[in-house]
Amino acid sequence: MVYTHKKDMFFFFLVLNLFFSSQTLPITPQENTIRIRTILDESEDPTTPFKLFLSLLKIQYKNDLESLVKATQEKWLRPKGKERWQIEDKFSDKKDHTVPFLNYFEMIKTIQAKDKEYEYVIILGAYGPGLVKRISFFLKELNRSIKYKQLVFLTSARKLVPDMENTKEVQALIDKQLPKKNNLNLHNIEPTTETEMAQFIFDQIEFPNELQEPVTVTFVDTPLQKNGHVRRANTADTLKEWLITNPQPGSCLFISNQPFVMYQDTIIRKLIPKDFIVETIGPEIQGDINIWVCLDSIARTLYSKYMY
Repeated sequence: MVYTHKKDMFFFFLVLNLFFSSQTLPITPQENTIRIRTILDESEDPTTPFKLFLSLLKIQYKNDLESLVKATQEKWLRPKGKERWQIEDKFSDKKDHTVPFLNYFEMIKTIQAKDKEYEYVIILGAYGPGLVKRISFFLKELNRSIKYKQLVFLTSARKLVPDMENTKEVQALIDKQLPKKNNLNLHNIEPTTETEMAQFIFDQIEFPNELQEPVTVTFVDTPLQKNGHVRRANTADTLKEWLITNPQPGSCLFISNQPFVMYQDTIIRKLIPKDFIVETIGPEIQGDINIWVCLDSIARTLYSKYMY
């Protein structure tokens, strides 16, 4: 149903208020580490909150996942060739109505690790500032007595974006957010790829005495992808590249950041062998919430669930 009249909207928000004040919600935050369960149930049908959300944003679809994917790709996906940080929020006028849902979908606030011991901590690749954010969050999780054996960076050979990943600006974030080793000589060090940037950041970290240093550190340098045209590696590509190395099955704590935790968790669960245990976490959105970026992430989550 699509709500268009004032009377309908009043009824809609009345139902919405009753729903969010209910004590019998189907899933409470972090109760289930399969992140997509807040929007799709085990039968791949939209959950009640997601159905309300789709109605609010006037998404019309048939009663199947393929139709839902097509509709959300058409309405929510960012323009081709545009990165997330390049899009202005065309849904900003709907922020007051959508944020309660996005909170329920666990796309805004911090998600912390549920367990205390993991075989792998795996930091997913990102632009330079995002890498600093994810590494900083990883160190904060160690402060919560998280134990692990291997640290893995799933990065790629993509060239850095000067406007986003200027070395001096990334260095300023490192100086502000991460504990650093003393007497480092950083002159003439100029990373040119995402993998080199991850190494540049990690090599500066001074693990405090109370924090566990990794037994092994692996940087997975995923090449550019060539399939008719050259493109940068995405989450699926970097994960596949790591799996080629035949890692031993074990518990994996993947580090992302909001609002991408659900999207990346969905891809990982579709591709990783079933004998790996998966949990994906990440820090909250900082600053203004770009609703379009969140919707784009939901559209990609649904596509990943359907296609992979």
